Amino acid sequence: MKFQVNSGDKVLENHLKTVSARATYISKTVQNELIDCCGQGIFSDVLHSVHDSRFYSIMFDKTTDISHMSQMSLSDM
Repeated sequence: MKFQVNSGDKVLENHLKTVSARATYISKTVQNELIDCCGQGIFSDVLHSVHDSRFYSIMFDKTTDISHMSQMSLSDM
C-alpha cells in the first residue's frame, strides 16, 4: 500500500489517513482487491511504456525458490 501511495494514489492515501488505526486489511477479499489494484497499476505503467516507445520487449521468467514456491520476474525494456 505504501508503494501505491508513493506512486501518487491520492484516494488510497486519503483513505489510509482517515481509517481507524486498528484496520488490518488481512481478509482474503481485501487482499485480493489490493492485488487487483496493484495489477492494474502495473498494467497501466507497461501500457504507457509501450505507447511511448518505438520498440518494446517484455520478458517473463519463472522459477521455484528454495521453499518450493513459484517466483516470477518481469523485465520490460
